[in-house]
Amino acid sequence: IPLTVPWGLANAASLAATPAGLLLALRDHLARPDVSRRTAYHVYDWIHQLPTRAHMEQESQRQPYEVLIEKSLAYQFRRQAQGAAQEQAGDLAGRLAAFSRHQAEEPAALIEAFLGVAEFLARRGRARQADDPAKGEVGHG
Repeated sequence: IPLTVPWGLANAASLAATPAGLLLALRDHLARPDVSRRTAYHVYDWIHQLPTRAHMEQESQRQPYEVLIEKSLAYQFRRQAQGAAQEQAGDLAGRLAAFSRHQAEEPAALIEAFLGVAEFLARRGRARQADDPAKGEVGHG
């Protein structure tokens, strides 16, 4: 999965405020026992079916492209999570949508790459484990 972005580590006040921090936050979210990593796969299925930024701007759609991306991501993140992880979903979706809008001509490809890397890093054995590593992943359809 090719993922090349300016990581912004040199000028940031904190790691959390950087693209690297966003990637780690997504990894940590997907590694939670109350979140299904299938979130990434479901996003892959529909992200390229959304209208492109150019189409949205040409057609003068009422809803800005970033809001469309954010709401779609938030829905999927919440759908694949339970409990406290659902509360975190909206924030992560907003951060990912805003970042992709500022860094890419077509945000869908960047979102797909970011989620691909985050999902890979979230797999058991790569991510920090929860209190009970014996618990399985949440399976949501």
